[in-house]
Amino acid sequence: MIDIEQSERIVRVVRKHWFVLLGRIMLLGLLALIPLALLVLINFTTLHQLFSFSGHGSIVDGFVVASWLLVVWVVAWNLFTDYYLDTWI
Repeated sequence: MIDIEQSERIVRVVRKHWFVLLGRIMLLGLLALIPLALLVLINFTTLHQLFSFSGHGSIVDGFVVASWLLVVWVVAWNLFTDYYLDTWI
């Protein structure tokens, strides 16, 4: 916590409302669904032939999806940490 003078006192310690965090987490949830929707779209169209690599393509797909979800997870962790440690005294 912070250092306060002897004549001061803490009246209340508050955080932002949880609804602020919920809105941002819902946006990240939508961002997490983007690569899955793109994989379905690519597999059902002829674009799959454009993005095919030598070997097994699902390994590359899995790597891209895992990388995207890792970035979304890091951003979510950053948002939660900022929300949890941000207090108003």
